[in-house]
Amino acid sequence: MRYPYARWLPWRDESPDGRPTYYVGSNRPVAVVLHTMQGHAGTAREWAARGHFGQSWHYTVTRIGEIYQHLEHGDGGYHAGITATQAAQHPPTWPLWRGPATNVNHYTIGIEHEGFAGDVFTGESQRRASRDLCRWLATSLEVPLDRDHFPAHAEIDVVNRANDFDYPSAREWFYRYLLEEPDMTRDEIAAIAREEARRLLIEEDLEVDTRLRTVEAARHRLTALANDTDATRVERALRALEVGGIL
Repeated sequence: MRYPYARWLPWRDESPDGRPTYYVGSNRPVAVVLHTMQGHAGTAREWAARGHFGQSWHYTVTRIGEIYQHLEHGDGGYHAGITATQAAQHPPTWPLWRGPATNVNHYTIGIEHEGFAGDVFTGESQRRASRDLCRWLATSLEVPLDRDHFPAHAEIDVVNRANDFDYPSAREWFYRYLLEEPDMTRDEIAAIAREEARRLLIEEDLEVDTRLRTVEAARHRLTALANDTDATRVERALRALEVGGIL
């Protein structure tokens, strides 16, 4: 099945070294997993054309609202798998997860959104394109248009993909847009952002009891980690605070 408003850019079925790049004919989708690409649309085009191994998905939604379809619905991508060890240590929170014995990629569609955590859906074109695709998929797959059937990747891999699809505050906003729920109040957005920042900063052993201590500690830690890769975690926390209107 193909989305009538998508450009067909098929994923090559073999990588350059001869490995399969997706699961042929094994998918029986009952849900759609939403992702942030952490990259640009050109990468999706390139990977599909050359048969990139290790990651593949059904749809890409670009910033300007274009949609590429890479796989038929009956084929499974490599987009949402989780190992038995990961699942045992950090079980998915997704209600429709069938357990480690069944590969998530065998019962889901994958949608990647061009952009990076914190800056997805900065334009109306991408928001509208994603919404229209999700609504069409709900009808085509005969599943409810709700959060259980359109989960974020963060609900499956709760540790490594905590900000996929986007930061929690932005993710919540999109769900309300998709499902036509009442918009979040500023207080609700701020509360989600505070919790997000709190989680990130606690992982750095920072004090986050009050807004003032959170901001001061984050800035101090960011300076201390200026030449350390862990600085990106604090940058993400600061971004979360900015999104919530706390800074």
